[in-house]
Amino acid sequence: MVGVVLLHNQYTTFQQLAQPNVVSVLSFLEQTLNLGVLRVCVPFFFLISGYLIVSSGGDDARAWPQKMKRRFFTLFVPYVCWGSLTLLAALALHQATWHDVLPSFWNYHGQGTPLHFQFWFLRDLMCLSLVYPLWVWLAKGTRSLSLGVLLVLYLCNVPILSLFYFCLGISLRLGHLKRLQSIAARLIPSISSLLLLLLLMVRLTVFYQQLPAAILPYVDALIPFPAILLLWRWAKMGTSSTRWAWLGRSGQFAFFLYAFHEPLFGMLRKKALPLMDTGVIAAAAFYVLLPCVIIGISWAVFRVLQLFFPHLLSLLTGRITTHPS
Repeated sequence: MVGVVLLHNQYTTFQQLAQPNVVSVLSFLEQTLNLGVLRVCVPFFFLISGYLIVSSGGDDARAWPQKMKRRFFTLFVPYVCWGSLTLLAALALHQATWHDVLPSFWNYHGQGTPLHFQFWFLRDLMCLSLVYPLWVWLAKGTRSLSLGVLLVLYLCNVPILSLFYFCLGISLRLGHLKRLQSIAARLIPSISSLLLLLLLMVRLTVFYQQLPAAILPYVDALIPFPAILLLWRWAKMGTSSTRWAWLGRSGQFAFFLYAFHEPLFGMLRKKALPLMDTGVIAAAAFYVLLPCVIIGISWAVFRVLQLFFPHLLSLLTGRITTHPS
Protein backbone atom coordinates (compact mmCIF):
# COMPACT_ATOMS: atom_id res chain seq x y z
CA MET A 1 0.00 0.00 0.00
CA VAL A 2 2.97 2.30 0.54
CA GLY A 3 3.74 1.68 -3.13
CA VAL A 4 0.27 2.96 -4.07
CA VAL A 5 0.87 6.12 -2.04
CA LEU A 6 4.17 6.68 -3.87
CA LEU A 7 2.47 5.97 -7.18
CA HIS A 8 -0.18 8.60 -6.55
CA ASN A 9 2.50 11.04 -5.40
CA GLN A 10 3.50 11.14 -9.07
CA TYR A 11 0.54 13.43 -9.75
CA THR A 12 1.90 15.94 -7.26
CA THR A 13 5.59 15.88 -8.11
CA PHE A 14 6.26 14.66 -11.62
CA GLN A 15 3.35 16.10 -13.55
CA GLN A 16 4.17 19.52 -12.15
CA LEU A 17 7.96 19.58 -12.40
CA ALA A 18 9.44 16.80 -14.54
CA GLN A 19 10.32 18.08 -18.02
CA PRO A 20 9.71 15.69 -20.92
CA ASN A 21 12.81 13.96 -22.35
CA VAL A 22 15.16 15.85 -20.02
CA VAL A 23 17.68 13.93 -17.93
CA SER A 24 17.15 14.81 -14.27
CA VAL A 25 16.68 13.26 -10.85
CA LEU A 26 12.93 13.63 -11.20
CA SER A 27 12.71 12.08 -14.66
CA PHE A 28 14.86 9.15 -13.50
CA LEU A 29 12.61 8.55 -10.47
CA GLU A 30 9.51 8.90 -12.60
CA GLN A 31 10.59 6.40 -15.25
CA THR A 32 12.19 3.77 -13.02
CA LEU A 33 10.04 3.97 -9.90
CA ASN A 34 6.59 5.43 -10.52
CA LEU A 35 6.14 4.30 -14.11
CA GLY A 36 8.41 1.28 -13.62
CA VAL A 37 8.62 -0.78 -10.43
CA LEU A 38 5.44 0.64 -8.86
CA ARG A 39 3.50 -0.39 -11.95
CA VAL A 40 3.30 -3.82 -10.29
CA CYS A 41 1.01 -2.64 -7.44
CA VAL A 42 -2.35 -2.78 -9.20
CA PRO A 43 -1.72 -6.07 -11.10
CA PHE A 44 -0.50 -7.69 -7.88
CA PHE A 45 -3.61 -6.59 -5.97
CA PHE A 46 -5.89 -8.04 -8.67
CA LEU A 47 -3.89 -11.29 -8.69
CA ILE A 48 -4.12 -11.61 -4.90
CA SER A 49 -7.86 -10.84 -5.04
CA GLY A 50 -8.43 -13.64 -7.55
CA TYR A 51 -6.32 -16.01 -5.48
CA LEU A 52 -8.19 -15.21 -2.26
CA ILE A 53 -11.68 -15.44 -3.72
CA VAL A 54 -11.00 -19.13 -4.36
CA SER A 55 -9.32 -19.62 -0.99
CA SER A 56 -12.43 -18.54 0.91
CA GLY A 57 -14.80 -21.46 0.41
CA GLY A 58 -13.01 -23.14 -2.49
CA ASP A 59 -14.36 -23.35 -6.03
CA ASP A 60 -17.65 -25.02 -5.11
CA ALA A 61 -20.51 -23.23 -6.87
CA ARG A 62 -22.60 -23.53 -3.71
CA ALA A 63 -20.12 -21.26 -1.91
CA TRP A 64 -20.57 -18.43 -4.43
CA PRO A 65 -23.61 -16.75 -2.74
CA GLN A 66 -21.69 -16.69 0.55
CA LYS A 67 -18.68 -15.12 -1.19
CA MET A 68 -20.94 -12.44 -2.67
CA LYS A 69 -22.45 -11.68 0.73
CA ARG A 70 -18.98 -11.24 2.15
CA ARG A 71 -17.91 -8.95 -0.68
CA PHE A 72 -21.02 -6.85 -0.21
CA PHE A 73 -19.64 -5.84 3.20
CA THR A 74 -15.93 -5.76 2.31
CA LEU A 75 -16.23 -3.97 -1.06
CA PHE A 76 -19.64 -2.41 -1.68
CA VAL A 77 -20.25 -0.88 1.77
CA PRO A 78 -16.84 0.93 1.93
CA TYR A 79 -17.26 1.97 -1.72
CA VAL A 80 -20.59 3.68 -0.98
CA CYS A 81 -19.37 5.20 2.31
CA TRP A 82 -16.22 6.80 0.88
CA GLY A 83 -17.99 7.79 -2.34
CA SER A 84 -20.70 9.55 -0.34
CA LEU A 85 -18.17 11.41 1.82
CA THR A 86 -16.22 12.53 -1.26
CA LEU A 87 -19.38 13.62 -3.01
CA LEU A 88 -20.55 15.66 -0.01
CA ALA A 89 -17.14 17.33 0.16
CA ALA A 90 -17.28 18.12 -3.56
CA LEU A 91 -20.76 19.58 -3.20
CA ALA A 92 -19.65 21.68 -0.23
CA LEU A 93 -16.69 23.02 -2.25
CA HIS A 94 -18.92 23.61 -5.31
CA GLN A 95 -16.85 21.15 -7.36
CA ALA A 96 -19.87 19.00 -8.22
CA THR A 97 -23.61 19.30 -8.63
CA TRP A 98 -26.45 16.99 -7.67
CA HIS A 99 -26.58 16.02 -11.33
CA ASP A 100 -23.24 14.25 -10.67
CA VAL A 101 -24.55 12.16 -7.79
CA LEU A 102 -25.35 8.87 -9.50
CA PRO A 103 -22.74 8.97 -12.31
CA SER A 104 -19.97 9.94 -9.90
CA PHE A 105 -20.33 6.70 -7.99
CA TRP A 106 -19.31 4.82 -11.11
CA ASN A 107 -17.71 7.03 -13.71
CA TYR A 108 -17.26 10.71 -12.87
CA HIS A 109 -17.66 12.94 -15.96
CA GLY A 110 -16.68 10.07 -18.26
CA GLN A 111 -13.10 9.98 -16.94
CA GLY A 112 -13.13 6.22 -16.33
CA THR A 113 -12.84 6.61 -12.56
CA PRO A 114 -15.37 7.34 -9.80
CA LEU A 115 -15.33 10.64 -7.92
CA HIS A 116 -13.31 8.94 -5.16
CA PHE A 117 -10.97 8.07 -7.97
CA GLN A 118 -8.70 5.36 -6.48
CA PHE A 119 -11.81 3.29 -5.80
CA TRP A 120 -11.92 2.32 -9.47
CA PHE A 121 -10.07 -0.75 -8.18
CA LEU A 122 -12.95 -1.68 -5.86
CA ARG A 123 -15.46 -0.97 -8.61
CA ASP A 124 -13.66 -3.28 -11.04
CA LEU A 125 -13.17 -5.89 -8.33
CA MET A 126 -16.90 -5.97 -7.61
CA CYS A 127 -17.60 -6.59 -11.30
CA LEU A 128 -14.91 -9.28 -11.51
CA SER A 129 -16.34 -11.03 -8.46
CA LEU A 130 -19.62 -11.40 -10.35
CA VAL A 131 -17.91 -13.21 -13.27
CA TYR A 132 -15.87 -15.45 -10.96
CA PRO A 133 -18.10 -18.55 -11.41
CA LEU A 134 -17.90 -18.19 -15.20
CA TRP A 135 -14.11 -18.12 -15.12
CA VAL A 136 -13.93 -21.13 -12.79
CA TRP A 137 -16.13 -23.04 -15.24
CA LEU A 138 -13.95 -21.99 -18.19
CA ALA A 139 -10.72 -22.72 -16.35
CA LYS A 140 -11.87 -26.20 -15.38
CA GLY A 141 -12.93 -26.98 -18.93
CA THR A 142 -9.95 -25.54 -20.80
CA ARG A 143 -7.20 -25.53 -18.16
CA SER A 144 -4.62 -22.94 -19.20
CA LEU A 145 -6.03 -22.31 -22.71
CA SER A 146 -8.47 -19.57 -21.64
CA LEU A 147 -5.76 -17.84 -19.64
CA GLY A 148 -3.44 -18.07 -22.65
CA VAL A 149 -6.01 -16.22 -24.76
CA LEU A 150 -6.27 -13.49 -22.13
CA LEU A 151 -2.46 -13.27 -21.98
CA VAL A 152 -2.21 -12.73 -25.74
CA LEU A 153 -4.89 -10.03 -25.63
CA TYR A 154 -3.17 -8.37 -22.66
CA LEU A 155 0.24 -8.36 -24.35
CA CYS A 156 -1.40 -6.94 -27.48
CA ASN A 157 -2.35 -3.92 -25.38
CA VAL A 158 -6.05 -4.73 -25.12
CA PRO A 159 -7.25 -2.99 -21.90
CA ILE A 160 -8.02 -6.10 -19.82
CA LEU A 161 -5.35 -5.71 -17.11
CA SER A 162 -7.76 -6.22 -14.21
CA LEU A 163 -9.49 -9.21 -15.84
CA PHE A 164 -6.22 -10.92 -16.79
CA TYR A 165 -4.53 -10.68 -13.39
CA PHE A 166 -7.72 -11.56 -11.48
CA CYS A 167 -8.17 -14.68 -13.59
CA LEU A 168 -4.45 -15.47 -13.25
CA GLY A 169 -4.87 -15.46 -9.47
CA ILE A 170 -7.86 -17.80 -9.71
CA SER A 171 -5.98 -20.21 -11.99
CA LEU A 172 -2.97 -20.21 -9.68
CA ARG A 173 -5.17 -21.10 -6.69
CA LEU A 174 -6.98 -23.82 -8.65
CA GLY A 175 -3.60 -25.42 -9.37
CA HIS A 176 -3.88 -25.24 -13.16
CA LEU A 177 -0.44 -23.65 -13.59
CA LYS A 178 1.73 -25.98 -11.52
CA ARG A 179 4.28 -26.50 -14.28
CA LEU A 180 4.56 -22.76 -14.82
CA GLN A 181 4.88 -22.23 -11.07
CA SER A 182 7.75 -24.73 -10.84
CA ILE A 183 9.56 -22.93 -13.66
CA ALA A 184 8.94 -19.57 -12.02
CA ALA A 185 10.26 -20.88 -8.71
CA ARG A 186 13.57 -21.65 -10.40
CA LEU A 187 13.66 -18.28 -12.17
CA ILE A 188 12.97 -16.12 -9.13
CA PRO A 189 16.42 -16.35 -7.53
CA SER A 190 18.31 -16.11 -10.81
CA ILE A 191 16.87 -13.87 -13.49
CA SER A 192 13.75 -12.10 -12.18
CA SER A 193 15.72 -9.16 -10.78
CA LEU A 194 17.88 -8.96 -13.91
CA LEU A 195 14.83 -9.07 -16.20
CA LEU A 196 13.12 -6.32 -14.21
CA LEU A 197 16.27 -4.20 -14.35
CA LEU A 198 16.56 -4.76 -18.10
CA LEU A 199 12.94 -3.70 -18.71
CA LEU A 200 13.44 -0.57 -16.61
CA MET A 201 16.55 0.31 -18.60
CA VAL A 202 14.60 -0.12 -21.83
CA ARG A 203 11.85 2.13 -20.49
CA LEU A 204 14.39 4.78 -19.55
CA THR A 205 16.03 4.53 -22.98
CA VAL A 206 12.67 5.00 -24.71
CA PHE A 207 11.99 8.05 -22.54
CA TYR A 208 15.29 9.59 -23.62
CA GLN A 209 14.31 8.94 -27.27
CA GLN A 210 17.01 6.38 -27.97
CA LEU A 211 14.46 3.68 -28.81
CA PRO A 212 11.10 3.98 -30.64
CA ALA A 213 8.17 4.95 -28.42
CA ALA A 214 5.99 2.31 -30.11
CA ILE A 215 7.56 -0.43 -27.96
CA LEU A 216 6.68 1.29 -24.68
CA PRO A 217 3.20 -0.28 -24.19
CA TYR A 218 4.71 -3.76 -24.58
CA VAL A 219 7.51 -2.98 -22.13
CA ASP A 220 4.96 -1.69 -19.62
CA ALA A 221 2.88 -4.84 -20.07
CA LEU A 222 5.92 -7.04 -19.30
CA ILE A 223 7.27 -5.13 -16.28
CA PRO A 224 4.74 -6.56 -13.77
CA PHE A 225 5.72 -10.20 -14.44
CA PRO A 226 9.25 -10.27 -12.93
CA ALA A 227 8.14 -7.80 -10.24
CA ILE A 228 5.22 -10.07 -9.25
CA LEU A 229 7.58 -13.06 -9.05
CA LEU A 230 9.77 -11.13 -6.62
CA LEU A 231 6.80 -9.87 -4.60
CA TRP A 232 5.34 -13.36 -4.42
CA ARG A 233 8.61 -14.71 -3.07
CA TRP A 234 8.89 -11.94 -0.48
CA ALA A 235 5.26 -12.48 0.55
CA LYS A 236 5.87 -16.19 1.11
CA MET A 237 9.02 -15.42 3.08
CA GLY A 238 7.05 -12.89 5.17
CA THR A 239 4.25 -15.32 6.02
CA SER A 240 6.76 -17.96 7.12
CA SER A 241 8.68 -15.58 9.40
CA THR A 242 7.45 -14.39 12.79
CA ARG A 243 9.45 -11.20 12.26
CA TRP A 244 6.86 -10.01 9.74
CA ALA A 245 3.79 -11.35 11.52
CA TRP A 246 2.64 -7.77 12.24
CA LEU A 247 1.98 -7.31 8.51
CA GLY A 248 -0.87 -9.80 8.76
CA ARG A 249 -2.52 -7.59 11.39
CA SER A 250 -2.18 -4.35 9.41
CA GLY A 251 -4.87 -5.07 6.83
CA GLN A 252 -7.44 -2.66 8.25
CA PHE A 253 -4.99 0.24 8.32
CA ALA A 254 -3.76 -0.65 4.82
CA PHE A 255 -7.31 -0.33 3.50
CA PHE A 256 -7.86 2.92 5.39
CA LEU A 257 -4.60 4.32 3.99
CA TYR A 258 -5.67 3.32 0.49
CA ALA A 259 -9.00 5.11 0.88
CA PHE A 260 -7.80 8.18 2.79
CA HIS A 261 -4.45 9.12 1.23
CA GLU A 262 -5.71 10.72 -1.99
CA PRO A 263 -7.97 13.30 -0.26
CA LEU A 264 -4.92 14.21 1.85
CA PHE A 265 -2.84 14.64 -1.28
CA GLY A 266 -5.53 16.93 -2.62
CA MET A 267 -5.42 19.12 0.51
CA LEU A 268 -1.63 19.28 0.68
CA ARG A 269 -0.87 19.85 -3.01
CA LYS A 270 -1.69 23.55 -2.97
CA LYS A 271 0.52 24.08 0.06
CA ALA A 272 3.33 21.92 -1.24
CA LEU A 273 3.77 23.04 -4.84
CA PRO A 274 5.31 26.45 -4.03
CA LEU A 275 7.93 24.68 -1.89
CA MET A 276 8.94 22.48 -4.81
CA ASP A 277 9.73 25.50 -6.97
CA THR A 278 12.95 25.99 -5.00
CA GLY A 279 14.78 23.36 -7.07
CA VAL A 280 14.96 19.80 -8.31
CA ILE A 281 16.73 18.48 -5.21
CA ALA A 282 14.05 19.99 -2.97
CA ALA A 283 11.38 18.45 -5.18
CA ALA A 284 13.06 15.02 -5.03
CA ALA A 285 13.27 15.28 -1.23
CA PHE A 286 9.65 16.36 -1.16
CA TYR A 287 8.76 13.29 -3.24
CA VAL A 288 10.04 11.12 -0.37
CA LEU A 289 8.79 13.25 2.53
CA LEU A 290 5.20 13.88 1.41
CA PRO A 291 4.22 10.17 1.46
CA CYS A 292 5.73 9.92 4.96
CA VAL A 293 3.56 12.83 6.08
CA ILE A 294 0.51 11.28 4.40
CA ILE A 295 1.09 7.92 6.09
CA GLY A 296 1.67 9.60 9.47
CA ILE A 297 -1.52 11.66 9.30
CA SER A 298 -3.49 8.65 8.09
CA TRP A 299 -2.23 6.58 11.02
CA ALA A 300 -3.20 9.31 13.50
CA VAL A 301 -6.73 9.60 12.07
CA PHE A 302 -7.02 5.82 11.95
CA ARG A 303 -6.08 5.53 15.63
CA VAL A 304 -8.60 8.21 16.64
CA LEU A 305 -11.36 6.37 14.78
CA GLN A 306 -10.20 3.07 16.22
CA LEU A 307 -10.35 4.38 19.78
CA PHE A 308 -13.45 6.58 19.68
CA PHE A 309 -15.50 5.57 16.61
CA PRO A 310 -14.79 1.85 16.02
CA HIS A 311 -18.14 1.17 14.34
CA LEU A 312 -17.62 3.98 11.83
CA LEU A 313 -14.12 2.67 11.11
CA SER A 314 -15.58 -0.79 10.52
CA LEU A 315 -17.96 0.64 7.94
CA LEU A 316 -15.20 2.59 6.20
CA THR A 317 -12.85 -0.39 6.01
CA GLY A 318 -15.30 -3.22 5.34
CA ARG A 319 -14.65 -4.89 8.68
CA ILE A 320 -18.25 -5.09 9.90
CA THR A 321 -18.16 -7.75 12.60
CA THR A 322 -21.72 -8.91 11.99
CA HIS A 323 -21.27 -9.92 8.36
CA PRO A 324 -21.16 -13.63 7.42
CA SER A 325 -17.72 -15.21 7.69
